[in-house]
Amino acid sequence: MKNALEVLSMLRPLVLTVSGFGQVREAAGGFGGFFGHDTASFVGRSVFEFVPPETHDELATYFIESSGESAQTASLPVPFRVDILGADGRHHPVDVVASGVPTDEGAWDWVVVLMPLALQTAHTRSLDAEMAGEPRARIKQLLADEVTVDNEHYTTRAFFVDLADATSVGVTAARRDDLPMAELIRACHMEEDWAPWGELAGGDTDPLVGDRLPTRIAVAMARYGWRRASVTAVRSNGELLAAFVVMGRVPADYPVGVVMANVAALLRRLADATELIMTRWSERDRLTIAATRDSLTGLSNRAGLFAAIEDRADPDICLLYIDVDEFKSVNDRYGHRIGDLVLAEISRRLERSCRPDSIVARFGGDEFVVVLSDVDPAEASVIGERLMAAVAAPLEIPGGPEQVTISVGMAPSIGGPHDEQTSIDLIDVADGAMLHAKREGRARLVADSLTS
Repeated sequence: MKNALEVLSMLRPLVLTVSGFGQVREAAGGFGGFFGHDTASFVGRSVFEFVPPETHDELATYFIESSGESAQTASLPVPFRVDILGADGRHHPVDVVASGVPTDEGAWDWVVVLMPLALQTAHTRSLDAEMAGEPRARIKQLLADEVTVDNEHYTTRAFFVDLADATSVGVTAARRDDLPMAELIRACHMEEDWAPWGELAGGDTDPLVGDRLPTRIAVAMARYGWRRASVTAVRSNGELLAAFVVMGRVPADYPVGVVMANVAALLRRLADATELIMTRWSERDRLTIAATRDSLTGLSNRAGLFAAIEDRADPDICLLYIDVDEFKSVNDRYGHRIGDLVLAEISRRLERSCRPDSIVARFGGDEFVVVLSDVDPAEASVIGERLMAAVAAPLEIPGGPEQVTISVGMAPSIGGPHDEQTSIDLIDVADGAMLHAKREGRARLVADSLTS
């Protein structure tokens, strides 16, 4: 039977005895190395050497506030979280559990347990970041980092594969050093159709061995000294949302062809947390689309138009204000159902005739707005003429009109940032030019006086 000190030395968390002045008196645990530090290297040094300078005051406050407590309450009331500086200089979050020990001199020592987040079964960092509204790119990094391990015996790296949009699959790594592997995973998926997650149920994990690993990835893993690889699927109501590809270094006798039960359970909880986060993203996107898209045509609506203009980095834009000529007669003669089909077809033709970076919006009724970036008035006029020709081509709507035409007013930006008010002013100018085109006989383009 091992004695207590031997048992402590085999703990993965780090246990420190710290004086009231922050000097480490004893250290135990940290089996395999604590973020690259040997356990004995903590003894005789200040705890502040191991935390980022910007957190020194906060860390001291936790202990100072409790130093006057009685012996019956000789502990911090709840655990707290700090970053530990690894031997490589990286920040590693740990949860701290501290108990105070009164000394004979009336001062305090502390017994402090440092628990790395990678050893915990609850994945809270990414969930906390989502609730705090942090950018999605940052949350993806945190998801990839939830199972990161670095010690003498094991290395674990997770790569987050975002499959929500099949046309733009992205792979995220938590650390810059691992970006080449992330890009390689993406390349193998896009170029070789490698998708080991395809048949997995949500939360399930399978080992990746033999021919389940593309040659390029197997070669790269060998360079890293990684022997273990597995894949975990993330699904919501059966729909594949994402996957985690986990790789790492393991001891020579580790069975790489199986997934240990504790690893599978950890990855299942990570998949559950990821499903929750991505479901929130999907719902938020749906609400955003509903608020900024026109339900009939699928184009941006007014709110979406103003938001898109304000987001434009290019201050020099040209705006085309478009009105369908005599559209009221289309509704009166053919009915509103046909009228809606005509508007939907006009929308498709406008989008097809514009550059991919253009904004095409339904401004209301039979009026549309097109925002062109990085064009001068002459180029904008050519595009406007092209839009008129596209719309005037024969329609193939059964029971509908053979043809419709549009009138177009054009206005240039005066430069500078585009807030909602300047966007409204620009639209008003283009609207005035369009009305001028109507008065001149319709089915034509008129530029406002600034571009004439």
